Order: sequence, then C-alpha cells, then structure tokens
Amino acid sequence: MKLYRGLSYINNNNILENKFLKEPRVPLHTNINIHNVADNWFYNKFGVRARSETIFCTTDLHQALRFGYVHKIVPIEDEGIRFIYSPNVIDLIDIQEDIEERSEGCYDEKEIVEWLESKYYCIEKSFKDIPSGFKGEIMLYCKKYEIKEL
Repeated sequence: MKLYRGLSYINNNNILENKFLKEPRVPLHTNINIHNVADNWFYNKFGVRARSETIFCTTDLHQALRFGYVHKIVPIEDEGIRFIYSPNVIDLIDIQEDIEERSEGCYDEKEIVEWLESKYYCIEKSFKDIPSGFKGEIMLYCKKYEIKEL
C-alpha cells in the first residue's frame, strides 16, 4: 500500500516540511463550519487538528487523480508521526452529502459530531498498522515528508 496526493501542480522530488504546522490549512472543498467543528473534534479525540495540520493523502490512486497531478508521499519517520483515517470514509467531503445544511453554509454542530463519531476514526503511529486493502483518505500528521511525482 502506498500514499498518494493529488496536487494542482507538479512538484518534483523533494523533502518538504509540513507547512500546516506553522500556518493552518484553509479548506478548499470542505465547508468552513464543518472544517472547524471536525478540527476541534479530532483535536479532542486524538490531540491533532487533523483538518488543519495534516497532509491529506489517500491510498487510492484514482481518488488522488481527482485532485490533480498525482504524487507519492513518503513520510519522514519521527516520533510524532500519526496516520488518521476511518475504515468507513473514503473522503471527509462526503459529510456534506450525508448531513443537511441548516442555512446558507451552516451545518448543525451536533450532526457533524454524530457523523464523525459514527465513522470510527482511528489513529496509528505506523503506516503498516492500517489494514491492507484500505482505500480512502488518510490525514498524515508529520513534520517532514518526501514527495515524488509519479
């Protein structure tokens, strides 16, 4: 199993720092209300602001292609590395289809939390602890990672 990431540009082989540890991610596709509630939920559950501090990856090459040029991601091992995923979620963006928008761009916090809790999110310290054959989004918390264009 490998980690992939789709980018709107080609990034040649590099070792990169996780810039989101210094300047949190601003969501591109996820509603800001959902992003903030989910970020707090992940922090309370795992101690990581998974929606604003992680590198979004997937084990599914076809899913990565939806976001642009596909790159292979190899985390640089360190003691703080974490892999956050749900065996029941291909992409967290699916939440916007599953829960009802209450008003323009606003979703009910309780419904967001219930959805997240129903998906049985996990956190692992090693990539090898993710079940083989898993296809979906992995939120990679690390300080550095290597990126390789496919």
